[in-house]
Amino acid sequence: METKESSYIVQALNVTKIYKSDSKQDVKALSNIDIKIRKGEICTILGPNGAGKTTLMKILSTMLLPSSGEINILGLNVAHNSQIIRGSIGLVLGGERGLYYRLSGMENVLYFASLYRVDIKTAKKRANELFIELGLYEKKDMLVETYSRGMKQRLHFIKALIHNPEILFLDEPTNGLDPIAANEIINLIQKLMYNKNNN
Repeated sequence: METKESSYIVQALNVTKIYKSDSKQDVKALSNIDIKIRKGEICTILGPNGAGKTTLMKILSTMLLPSSGEINILGLNVAHNSQIIRGSIGLVLGGERGLYYRLSGMENVLYFASLYRVDIKTAKKRANELFIELGLYEKKDMLVETYSRGMKQRLHFIKALIHNPEILFLDEPTNGLDPIAANEIINLIQKLMYNKNNN
């Protein structure tokens, strides 16, 4: 029988992150953060620059460990099960990070699919579906260095979705985009949520 606590797919309990420094004062990026998210929910984290939003996103996505507190993703403790958890989550970073510019869009996606151990036949089929769904199919074989910023952001979504994750973390997915491109990304997120909840 599922308990109330186990119904949360993301759970952060008293999470604190302190960056140690030998040359200057330690920096407390997060202080006693609590978050509980159920399946199908969208959780938005707001705050000014330097508030620790990206640090929290990196902790939730297993890229960093907290200084104290506990993170559970899909009922698994991040500190002890990061490899297992990574197969069930996708991460979309804002800006120019996380892509190989001298590879094509498709080559990028297939490379990351291999890291998630998606077999090549399944990866190619799903990649083509995602390139069509996200409006990049005609550009899939072009080098990423030729992509506009909005196209790169769409490629980030394809990369994050290639292994069909249960949870998608977004870190400022519209950062640096013009209003039209930002609106397209917001519409894309709404479409992805609709499709996920109706499958």
